[in-house]
Amino acid sequence: MVLENVTIVYGGRRVLEASTLRIEPGRVTALLGRNGTGKSSIFRSICGLYSDPDLSVSVDGRRIAKPYTVPGLINYIPQDAAHPPRLTVSALLTHYGLRAGAFYERYPLFPELDGTQLRDLSPGTERLLVTLIALEADTRYTVLDEPFSNIMPLHKDMLTDTIRRVATRKGVLLSDHQYRTVLAVADELYLIADRRIRKLSAVRELVEFGYLREKPG
Repeated sequence: MVLENVTIVYGGRRVLEASTLRIEPGRVTALLGRNGTGKSSIFRSICGLYSDPDLSVSVDGRRIAKPYTVPGLINYIPQDAAHPPRLTVSALLTHYGLRAGAFYERYPLFPELDGTQLRDLSPGTERLLVTLIALEADTRYTVLDEPFSNIMPLHKDMLTDTIRRVATRKGVLLSDHQYRTVLAVADELYLIADRRIRKLSAVRELVEFGYLREKPG
């Protein structure tokens, strides 16, 4: 999936000039950047939740005006809760086309929560659950905004393992301020700097562009 002419404007101020972002199938693509640089708006624009009239999205060389309307193409987990709070765990699995038995066998943390409503889960458990479900769902691409937020260290390892595994069959685009975790899982790295999306060839460029003070050890 290729995003071209990505442009973000806040209150009449252009915070992101026309840029290109490529999400490779079978790869984990990470987008880093400071707060306010437009990362979440980019993700929302792919899914029709932010209006970017200049945005052009293409898949397999074919332009798609509304990628979020194409069945099986893309799913998206934003920073904030995005599902009805009264939805049960089992109903959520059904909504994403997953078999509860197979999911619970892979993730034994969740069977006892089968009939539990999302509103009754802790923020961290809900975050982990919906992210795992989106990753396991049969789509060509999954977009994750701050997937590691509120996640326990033990569960963070579960999530990174899942991202690596499912990325063998789908493209994953993610952004998170926990950059060490992001760097450990990313195959492709982009950074928003100086109002442009820049594809990086080395981690040291995060320092060169001022995102980090020093290269992570």
